[in-house]
This record gives sequence, C-alpha cells and structure tokens, in this order.
Amino acid sequence: MGEEIEHKGDGSAGSVGSELPPWESDIITGLASLDEPQNGSYNDLLDFSSGTSSATGEPAGIFVRFAPIFLFIAFPAAIFGIPAMLGHPILNGDNLIQNYPLRVLSGKALAQGHLPLWDPFEWSGSPLLGGFNAGALYPFTYLFAFLPPMGAWVIGQIATYAISCIGVYCLCRTLRIGQNSSLLAAFVWGFMGTMAAQLVHFGLVAGVSWIPWALIALFKIAEGVGKMPSGQDAPRFLVLLRAQLGWVLLAAFSVSMVVLAGEPRAISDAALVLGISTAWLARRSLPNGLRLKFTYLSLTAGAWAMALGAVQLLPGLVFLAGSQRSNASYALFSSGSLPVSWSILMLIPDFLGGTGSIGQPQFFGNYQFTEVTGYVGLLPLAAALALPVGAFARRKEVPHPENSENTPMPYPKYGLWLLITVVGLVLSWGGSTPFGHLLAGLPLYGGQRLQSRNLTLVDLGLIVMFAYWLDRAISYDPRDDDAHENAIIGHLLGRHASPSQMERTAALVPAAAAIVFALGALVFGSGLVSHFSVSSEAVSQAGSMSISLVIGIVVAIAVGAAILFFDRVAPWRRGGLFGAVVVLEVLFFACTSLVNLSSGAATRADSMVSSSLGSTSSARMAASAQSLSNPGLAPNSSHRFAVYDPQLLNKGGLSQVGEPDLNALRAQPSVQGYGSLAPGDYAASTATHGQDVLDPSILSSPQFLQLNDQYLYTMPQYLMSQTVGPVSSGPPASRLIAAAQARTWLFDRQIDVASISVDTSPASGSANGNPVSVRVGILEAAGQVYWPPSWDSAGSGLVMLALNQPIEGIGLEIQNGSQTASQSISNLVVTSPGEQSESMNGPLSGYLQSPQWRFAGVWAGYDVFENTQTQGWVWGSGDLTSEIISGTVANPVVVKVSSDHGGTLYRSVGFANGWIATLQPDGGGASRTQSVGRYGLVQQVQIPPGVWKVTFSYSPESATVGLALSIISVITLIAAFAYWRRNSKSPVLRT
Repeated sequence: MGEEIEHKGDGSAGSVGSELPPWESDIITGLASLDEPQNGSYNDLLDFSSGTSSATGEPAGIFVRFAPIFLFIAFPAAIFGIPAMLGHPILNGDNLIQNYPLRVLSGKALAQGHLPLWDPFEWSGSPLLGGFNAGALYPFTYLFAFLPPMGAWVIGQIATYAISCIGVYCLCRTLRIGQNSSLLAAFVWGFMGTMAAQLVHFGLVAGVSWIPWALIALFKIAEGVGKMPSGQDAPRFLVLLRAQLGWVLLAAFSVSMVVLAGEPRAISDAALVLGISTAWLARRSLPNGLRLKFTYLSLTAGAWAMALGAVQLLPGLVFLAGSQRSNASYALFSSGSLPVSWSILMLIPDFLGGTGSIGQPQFFGNYQFTEVTGYVGLLPLAAALALPVGAFARRKEVPHPENSENTPMPYPKYGLWLLITVVGLVLSWGGSTPFGHLLAGLPLYGGQRLQSRNLTLVDLGLIVMFAYWLDRAISYDPRDDDAHENAIIGHLLGRHASPSQMERTAALVPAAAAIVFALGALVFGSGLVSHFSVSSEAVSQAGSMSISLVIGIVVAIAVGAAILFFDRVAPWRRGGLFGAVVVLEVLFFACTSLVNLSSGAATRADSMVSSSLGSTSSARMAASAQSLSNPGLAPNSSHRFAVYDPQLLNKGGLSQVGEPDLNALRAQPSVQGYGSLAPGDYAASTATHGQDVLDPSILSSPQFLQLNDQYLYTMPQYLMSQTVGPVSSGPPASRLIAAAQARTWLFDRQIDVASISVDTSPASGSANGNPVSVRVGILEAAGQVYWPPSWDSAGSGLVMLALNQPIEGIGLEIQNGSQTASQSISNLVVTSPGEQSESMNGPLSGYLQSPQWRFAGVWAGYDVFENTQTQGWVWGSGDLTSEIISGTVANPVVVKVSSDHGGTLYRSVGFANGWIATLQPDGGGASRTQSVGRYGLVQQVQIPPGVWKVTFSYSPESATVGLALSIISVITLIAAFAYWRRNSKSPVLRT
C-alpha cells in the first residue's frame, strides 16, 4: 500500500524533547535532568542480541550480561532444591493439602492423553479444570505427567520465583533504572512481602510472577507507539500492530499464563495493574492522536490472552456460576479484609506476633499471618515518601514548561507506581473502610474474599519506587548540594533545606516510625497493642515480643543510618551498602515471618508426600506404623470417607488418613474437598466447603446415604468432654427429638455407665401443659438397648439416675414418649464408676444414629465410625440390576445394567452439567446417548428394558469451546511469532 513506518532509535519521531520515552522522565524538558542519574549514564543495560553494553557500546562478558539471570535461577534453586534433596521439601499449608495433590492428579490425566476435567476424589466428584486451584493446564503442571511428582513440584517452585524476579529486574531496566538498583529491587520483591509469604498459595505466586512481564510488554508498546508520528500522519492501527507485534505477543502470552495458573486473585490483580497502567500511559505519555490506538493494542493483547487461556477460563466461569460463590455476599467479600490499623505490619512485620522465632509469640491476630503481611522492608517505604516530597520541592523551584496541544503533561516517572500502591492499599483494606460496599461492586474484585491479598499490588508499587529512589541515591553526588552540611538538622528546625535533603529527610520517616512503635510496645506492652484490633486474650502475649522488637529497632537504625550517611560513601560502594541493608531486612523478615527457627520442623510434609521423593526415613515410617492401631479401618478406594476435625486436633492423623485433597494421591474418594470453589448445591447440603468439616446433621439423612461414605474419622472431643464442677456449668448441646421418635448419642468408646443426668424441656413452640415423657436407655455393644428400671420422667427439668450396677455401653438412646410435642435434650452427662463425668456436648453428639453408625475402633489417632447402610457406587430402581465392569468413579466408567421393564440407574457421583451416558446394547447394535440428570446430590439416568453397557463420560461444553479457542489462539500466536521473527530485524515495515 506504499505506506512506510521507519523505526528510529533516537526517539525523534513523536518525542517531546528527550531521548527517553516520555514515561521514563520525571518531568519533561528542564525537570527531566533533575531526576536522572547525575553521572549521565546507566549501568550496563542487557542487550541479548549484540553482546554489548547498550550504555557504552563496549563488549560485555557473558557473566556480566547474564549475571542477574544466573542469580535469580541459582538462588531459588538453592532455597527449594536443597531441602527437597534432603527429604524436607518446602511444602506446607494449602500447597500440601491442595495445590500439590491436585497437580499430581492433573499430571496423571495428562499422562493418559486426555484433559484433566474431572476430580473423582473430592466432594463425591467435582470439576478439576473448572475448579481453578489445580492449575490443571498451566505449563509447569505438564511436568507432573512425566517427572516424579516432587521433582515436578520443586522445578515449578524454582521456575516461579526465577520468572518473577527476572521479570521485575527486566521491568526496572525497561524503565531505565540502573542494574544494581534493579537487582536489589527484584531480590526484595521475590524474597520478602507477599511473594514470599504467599508461597503457601502456589497458584497465587505463579500467576503474579507473570505480571511484571506483561508490564514490560505494555511499556514497550507505549514506547514504540510514542515514537510514531501523531495527528494526520499517525499510522493506521494494523501498521502499529505489525510494528509492535513482538511486544503484543509477550503481553498476550504473559497474561494467558496468569489465567492458566489457576488463581482468580492473580487474574484480578493483573487486570487492575494492567488496566491502571494502560490508562496512565495513554493519558500521560502519548499525544491525543495515538492514545486510542495504544489502547486498542493493549485490548488486542488482552483479548488474545483471554482466548489463549479460554480452556481454563470458560470451564472456570461456568463452575463459578454454579458454585458456592455464585451469590457472593458482602460478608464473603469483607472476610479477610486487612484492618486499617494492621497496616503497621508494613513497618514492623511481627508487631502482632510472627512465626515463634527468637522468643516471639505466634501471630496472635484473629487471622492467618501469611495473609496480612506485605512487609518489603523500610527502604521501599522510604522511597514512597521521599520521591513525592523531592518532586514537590523541585517543582516549587523549577517552573513547568508550557505544553503544546500534542505534548503530554509532565508527570513523575514514579507516579504510576505510587498510584498502584495507594489503590492496592485501599483494596486490601476492603470491608474495613467506609467504602466497603462500593468496593464490593467492582468487577472481578468484588466477587472475591481475602482482600488482604491485594497487598501484592502495594508491594509491586513500592518495589519499583524503591528501584527509582535507590538509583538516585547511588548516583547522588554531594558536591552538587551546597546545603549538604547540617541540612537535615536545619530542616528539622524549620530552616531552609535543599530539595535533595528534604527528600532524604522524608526517607527517614518509616525508620523513625518503626523505632517509635517498637519502643512504645516495649514500654507500654499490651497497653499499646490493645489498640490494634486484636482480642483481649491475644493482647496478653504482647509482653513476649521484647527480643524481636529490639532486633527490629536495630534493623530500623541500620536503615536510617544508610539513608542518613550514604552520601559519605563512594558512589561505587553504595550499591554494596544498600545491598547489605537489604540482606539484613530479608533475614529479619525470614526469621520473624517465614520460618520458625525454634520448631526444628520445616514443614508438615507427611509420609505420603515424602514417598513421592522415592524415600522416607525409617524413623518416620516406624512412627506411622505405631499409630495404625487397626489398619483395617484405613480408607481405601472401595468407598468414600469423611474426616470431622475442624480444629485440626490430630494433624499427624490427617496426613495418614489422607485428608482432602491429599486423598487424591492415594485415589481414595471422599465426600469432602478443599478448594476455593465447591459445587454449590452439594456444599449447601453438606457444608463440606472447608477443611475437614461437614454438617453433622446430614450424617443420617437420606441424601448422605447416596454418597457411599463408609467411614467417619473424628476425635473424642467432638463427641464427649470431661466436665468439672456442677453439670449446669458445662456447655449445653441441645438436640431436638420429634414426637414419638428416638435419638442416639454414641460414645467415643465402650464405657461403664454408673449414672446419667439430662436436662429435658419442651421444644420451642410445643403446646404448654402437654406432659413430656422421655426414656433413656443404654445402647450395648451387641445392639440391644438396656432400659433402666424406674426411669420414666414426666414434665421437664434436670433428671438424674444412678444405676445400682454399672452397665457397659457404646451410647445412649433417648425416646420421646409424647405423641404431640417435640422434646429438647441438653446437658446430657454420663458418669463412670471412678466418678469421671463426661458431657455429651460435642458438635457430633446426637447425630450418629444407631444402627446406621457404629463405633468401629481407632486408626491413626482417630475414632472411626462405620456406616453400615451404604448403597454402593451404583444401584437401580425396580428390577434393574447393575454392575460396574470398568472403573469406579473415574472418567469414563462402564456399568452393565439389566432390566425387564426398564428403570432408573443411580450413580454415587456428584452431579455436574457435562456428564453424558452412552448406552450400548450388550449383544451389539446402535448406541444411544442419554442425558444424565440429578438425583439429590448424585446422578441418575433412565434405562430402557434390556441389557446395556452404560458408559458415563464427562465432557462439558465449556471445556470443548475453550479448548477450541485456545488451540486456534496458540496456532495464531505461533504464526505471529514466526512472522515477527522474520521481520523483526528489518528497520522498515511495509504495507
């Protein structure tokens, strides 16, 4: 078409008086020189194509050019690789019980050559790809298909932190920040703050690790567009797309990796950061004629990214619409919002307790410590204060240039990052602010919980501002400052101080504030801590913080000294000075906020996970064997199991039982699961969305019988507890018995019953004046009920019975003799011959009904109750008989059914849209497809008369459409990349 766009390296086309792109100058023209390094040059900018330093043009050695890359691969490799090789992988928290087992399961599916669509082991069957948490198609999940699981996990950890740190380093270099400053900023980003603390949520850090790369691409697109002619000479959109194709591809690929990582919070953070950055660059860095086209390029990259990630995104959105979060409440949104007062943790990371190291108490706030810490050190906070103060002072002394119509308004180069910091802080406060309900209405952000995780945005903004400030500090020359002597003292006394000294004074504020708060906590203890939204019980622990607070004061003094006296150090040594301070802060954060140095235990990794390494210590194996008091009660794949231990009283037993989602490693189906999304109807009926919890009232319901749950593992405390003092002082466990019905209270073992007491009263709403009659019997091991003589109480009140002879029993049965009124039972207490009283006040007490449930024994420290009325994996109505001939709960499953008259085949697998049943006549013939319907919580399909082989398979339409979109997008991305590589070396693009 004859139009040519010439790429010029001098920035002359569309420039505004500077060789740098507009967003890389503090302010345009006269003010720009005040913010650039005083020596007029930058340290070596990596040039991967020429092998030279772009700053000097001289050849750069391979080590110098790639030293940061080597460092940010070697350091994570040592952190994660060495412990794993020693048999102690860094694997705990949600990574242990969720992210790791779900990735192992996804890898098995990929190794078999099909998409990881369905998880048969959680919630009686649940979407795996649609659940997000598995990161089922994230590129590093493919490693689980052909590597040992633990090896794949460790490689993923190393790669995630390498990608993240290198990304921030290259982002800073893209912003023309020096190599040393960029290196320290990337180091702080990767190993402090949310990126380090949120390691227990691998999907989050994996997704966030790609955000810097998307920002690099966005800035490079803006730079390229800014060099183009504007106005009537502005190129058409397609010409711009071809010119910036390489960076558009990088942006699309990076954002698609955020999506595939499987963490909705990372997706919303990326959308916020990139949306704010796009609007900022379009408004502040480009003339009017190019803003819209730059926005189009950004949206093109975003749309391409969504198409690339459609195979994850579409099934995830469909599952979300039917999950427990489909009608997210404000309470859900505000849960996990950071109390505003807890922002002090950005100054002193363990002000409210930490990991328990160096004599400090464990975090005593009413939340999880990893969710509320965003501490990236005092130096980034110093930068966030110093840069605006310094710019304000300079703007008062140097007038702004007049701007022509096509010249963007000048602005500080750190302005975008200050905005991201402020936005992230407000969002992390979430429901703790008066604007909570307004924030809850924001797209993407408002439908999620745990708002404190937006501290990731705060950290990102602080890190880049730190890099800018550090670059100025390293290159600062005190000879240019006539007011160097006593400038800070003069400023504190109200005298004139030069702008550079005012900036440095502001930088001292965070260190000074940290010292003041730490001294206040040392002097006033709980009196100060009580003002920070913690319980009165927790406040008492503040007195144990002395050693940690003293160390924090030492760190703050070191930071203040570096800020105060760095100009007395030769410029070439300042990088080492600030590097030493950064290392000190990293060590302080690690010891107080990441690792418990006094515990001697790196993780809660259990024998099942250790076996993934191919070895387990003999001592741990022996300890496991000793706890298997009855191995016959261990879970197995022939049935489902449930664990009721919401307070995690038996952590060692949880590992051996294989709590959800660890049960996936042993292919043990469970009625429970653990993840951010759970099937909505299922979660509402069973209350199994949470760790090792369920609704006790469903244990004897008809719906629960559909789930083929044979064993329930729980602790004695959830059934009975020893009482001290009068019975009336014990916590009541009120249970309702309907008219003319009976209810069972099972013990946690067989005990001798010497006496019984119970508080009986008519249930609320019962007719006054109706006599209420109850009878209490002792359930014996053989199944009979012993009814003590003379026990027949009419009326209400506390009733006690002492037996002449202790009776061995496994529980109590209470009958309501009234034909019209319900009866409320509370304060049920059993006393054994040794005068030991136990109250039947546990949350499970009264819900395990005999003969359906019986006490079966002890395994791995748990009391095990067996369900004697399970219905199996499949069953039929009428004369329909069924037999599984291939698989049990996996995808697909083949069932042989026979019926003379037809009927309904029921299958004990959680219902989800996307299941189909293919019916093949047993003797051959044409097959037919039947829709799979819902029967309570499970599946049903109508079967015609005859003998059939029924194949159940899961293939949701959302996954099919998403896969097609992703495949097409990958093909176009590869083609576009090949086109870009072929034409990228050409200085002129022709159309």
